[in-house]
Amino acid sequence: MVKAKTPAQRVFAGIPLLFAVQQVSEGFVWLGLSHSQFKGGLTIATFTFLIFAQIVWTLWIPFSLLLLEKDAKRKKWLRLLLGTGIALSIYHAWGLITHPISGEALDCHIFYHVEYLRPYRLYSGFVYALAAIIPCFFSTVKRMWWLGAAFLVSYIATQVIYTVHVISVWCFFAALLSIIVIFILQGMNKNKLALA
Repeated sequence: MVKAKTPAQRVFAGIPLLFAVQQVSEGFVWLGLSHSQFKGGLTIATFTFLIFAQIVWTLWIPFSLLLLEKDAKRKKWLRLLLGTGIALSIYHAWGLITHPISGEALDCHIFYHVEYLRPYRLYSGFVYALAAIIPCFFSTVKRMWWLGAAFLVSYIATQVIYTVHVISVWCFFAALLSIIVIFILQGMNKNKLALA
């Protein structure tokens, strides 16, 4: 957040912080699953993690990139991708509210029982990538494609290698990769200093 110089940059700079909150919530999921004294907070921790994983990112990423964008044509594409994210977030919110949700420690990872996604897993995974990853490739912000490429490669690798644990494992990788946000902000502000 220190590297952010404008309100739009501050929204974008919030990505690593929000990932940190998400990963802390998953830490509490682990504690609830493995220690009886933490079971009382397991449901809240599970919902918190899934709200971030399924709702926040499909809104925050396209919205933050839309705020940063200066090119009118790219803004149209980013608005479309944000609309996709809004639709997917509404679907996920409906699913989290109306269906039973739980987590289970399985093969050294957490498997989230998200039954409403099961029939549409392939489609929702594709739409999720459209909303949370692809906007990086539409941005004219220098270095943004690094973030998109890192997110996309880790997402595909997670889908292939950790098929059952995609929600947990990809969010872990994305949290680590969000450090690229600082690299992007440095580039943005370096360009502004050069123009001054």
